[in-house]
Amino acid sequence: MSWHEEELEKRLRRLKETESPPRPEYVRETQRRLQLRTNQRKRRLHFQRVANRVAGVAAIVLLGGWVSTESGQQSLQTLWEHTMKHEQPSATIVSAPTPESTPPFPPPANTTKDNKVVNRPAETNQSKTTTVRTEHKKQPKKTLPPVATSPIKQADAVADAIPIPPLVKKAETYVLEMLGEQGKHYRYNPSQSDLKRGTIGFSRVVHGIPFYEASYTVKMNEDQVSNFQILQDSDQLQSLAQIPKPTAVLSKEKAEEALTSTLRLVYREKGGEVASLHYESDISGFIDANTGALVNSKGVPIQKDEGKRFVQIAAEGRTLKAGSSEETLSLLAKEFGLPVDVDNWQGTTSVERDGIREYQWEEKGKELTARVHENGQFLSYRMNSKQEARSSFGKNREASSEALLQPAIEHLQRYLDKKIKDLELTSISREAAEVRFRFTKLYQGIPVVDHSYEVIMDTNTGEVVGMSGAFGQGATSYPDPAKAISKQAAEVTLRKKNPLELAYIFTGKKGTSDKQALLVYRVYKEKGIKTSIDAITGAVLERTQEEP
Repeated sequence: MSWHEEELEKRLRRLKETESPPRPEYVRETQRRLQLRTNQRKRRLHFQRVANRVAGVAAIVLLGGWVSTESGQQSLQTLWEHTMKHEQPSATIVSAPTPESTPPFPPPANTTKDNKVVNRPAETNQSKTTTVRTEHKKQPKKTLPPVATSPIKQADAVADAIPIPPLVKKAETYVLEMLGEQGKHYRYNPSQSDLKRGTIGFSRVVHGIPFYEASYTVKMNEDQVSNFQILQDSDQLQSLAQIPKPTAVLSKEKAEEALTSTLRLVYREKGGEVASLHYESDISGFIDANTGALVNSKGVPIQKDEGKRFVQIAAEGRTLKAGSSEETLSLLAKEFGLPVDVDNWQGTTSVERDGIREYQWEEKGKELTARVHENGQFLSYRMNSKQEARSSFGKNREASSEALLQPAIEHLQRYLDKKIKDLELTSISREAAEVRFRFTKLYQGIPVVDHSYEVIMDTNTGEVVGMSGAFGQGATSYPDPAKAISKQAAEVTLRKKNPLELAYIFTGKKGTSDKQALLVYRVYKEKGIKTSIDAITGAVLERTQEEP
């Protein structure tokens, strides 16, 4: 490189360093001129549009005036006759044939089968009719369809298409981005979603039917994904591939009959003095899509009102009031005869929602828990022993559930309102060395579903080790059931508001190889939402599952 080139290179490098930016006043003046020209251009366009509209209106007015004259009418008649004499063939538009009936396109006129160009004379006397074909191309699906549609011919759509909220669409896009091609096998499922809390569930679809035990959950926080959870395992995915396509299922109408058979009349107090009367569905499982039987989550048939019975009681109306930790512990020892000593038990206190205090104590391998409302109403207690108790029924011998039922009733009725004459035994469950009896208050033979009790019995000692419930006085006014709407009218409303969908569940025990897929009907509803019908007005009421 010569010294001339080196000098030139140095000057070019210094040029950028020595170049000064434009002066501020020059920049401001340039912006002012550009803005002025822009405003002038906008005004010219505006005046031009106004002038065009005025000219158009004036032309229409003049044309109308000319046509109304005698000379104008003669001119129009002459023009019409000339047009009829020299009429051109019209273009005819026909609908496109279906793909099945469309013949393959012939080779071009000037080519052979071997795509060689040949010279052919121009064809004459061809029809001038124009045929326009409309091709309907399938567009790629950008959103996932709702799961409430069954591909099975014997079963119509089990639920109407539900509009997908914008929040769900964002979660849907995220799932497709995360899973790629696999994401197409998952669809938004309201039954696994809680939109108020930003939880959106997507179920794996097999033969167009959702499988609830293989799913993804997206947690949204202010339109942003905050969590992504997988609810499936590899064994399940292998089992899904072996599920045969169903050929026939129970009709939707038959499944709805099984659903409406669980409808019953109930009271709800909601902690107030005036109760309300409702029609509610008592379904707690699924409907077998082959037999129409009610089944639990393991596919085992359940009978309506199985294990339920009415029991008469003689309520004594004893009050249960406590305040501080010491007062509560003293009440447990005095009223329930628990072997506790205030001086020996070490306790802690925690405050729950709705003003409920929970006390916990420990002493020599024993744990005691009690819950008290801030108004002093005692709610529950529970005694847990870490040591094996010695039984009054004999060592290694447990009492049956029936033998413990009457002692449980006698213990509970001491603390119930004297106005209560009957209870409904809703369930009996046995776990380890304990039996749980659950009861519901009855008023004139109708269950008060949010006024329930539980008594826990030790099968070794035959003693009560726990009790909970809505103690104290309940509602004082109840609607007359004679004024309720008919059950048939409530059934019609239930069918509309509780649509059914087909779904797969796995039967059998978890972790075993004998699990099989069972096709069932289930209520197509957002997670945690329960529907009831006001028995007096017929209005539809929806509540969250957290409410009693």
